Amino acid sequence: MIVEYILKNSVSLTRFIGVGLFTFFLNNLLFYCFYSLLGMEYRFAISIAYWLVVIVHFYLNRSFTFSKLAGRSVAEAVPRYAVLLLVNYCISLGSALFVFDLIHANPFYAIPIATFFTASTSFFAMNHFVFFVKFKDYRGGDK
Repeated sequence: MIVEYILKNSVSLTRFIGVGLFTFFLNNLLFYCFYSLLGMEYRFAISIAYWLVVIVHFYLNRSFTFSKLAGRSVAEAVPRYAVLLLVNYCISLGSALFVFDLIHANPFYAIPIATFFTASTSFFAMNHFVFFVKFKDYRGGDK
């Protein structure tokens, strides 16, 4: 069942992974700039980096990853995307609090931890909730 889903959505899943890798590195770069170069407190640095990357992430996923499903207007997709972001933001900030405050590790470890958890659920949520529009003849997947 999972393998069938992956095969059925292989094109958009591959694009999702590419966009995810790009935004992951962008998030790390921005966090490094804000935290290490500008000396911002880690919660502010991670928050600003996160919200800047959100804009890039939405645009790339709407126009590239899920372009086949982009029948939902931006006005319809943004509130749905905002729900997903709020959940992902809580996971990101929770990861930072866990890494930095509880186990006293470098806050740079929080980003990969958060990315693992958010990426695991985001593809499904974007494919079936944020960008998906039901068409009478749509069978799902990329093929």
